[in-house]
Amino acid sequence: HDFAAFANLPRGTSPAYGACGSGSVRRVAAVRVVDEGDGYARIEVLLKGALYKMVRNVVGALVDVGAGKVTGDTIKQLLAEPSLRSRRSVKAAPIGGGDGSRRGGGVDDHSGGGAG
Repeated sequence: HDFAAFANLPRGTSPAYGACGSGSVRRVAAVRVVDEGDGYARIEVLLKGALYKMVRNVVGALVDVGAGKVTGDTIKQLLAEPSLRSRRSVKAAPIGGGDGSRRGGGVDDHSGGGAG
C-alpha cells in the first residue's frame, strides 16, 4: 500500500523530501497485538523501511477507529488516496502508555525493519 497519508516529513525537510527515494509504497509483513495486561497493549509491526512516523500514525489511526472517532472506511480511503490526508484525520499514537509513562515500551519508530 501507499502509506504517504500516514507519514510525516522530518523537521527541517522540504516537501520534495517525500518525493525522492523509494517513494511511500511499503509492504507490511506482519502486525501483532500483544495484551500487556491492566488495559495496555503493544502493537508490533514488521516491515522493512518504514516512512517517518508511519507506524505511530497507523497505530494512532487504529486507536481512533477503536474509539469510534473515525471509521475503518476512512483508513481504507487514506490508503487508496494518500493525497486526501488531513492532519485531523490521522494522529500519531502517544509514546509510552498513553498516560506519559513508558509502560509497555511505547511506540518506537524503527525505520530499518523489525517491530516498531
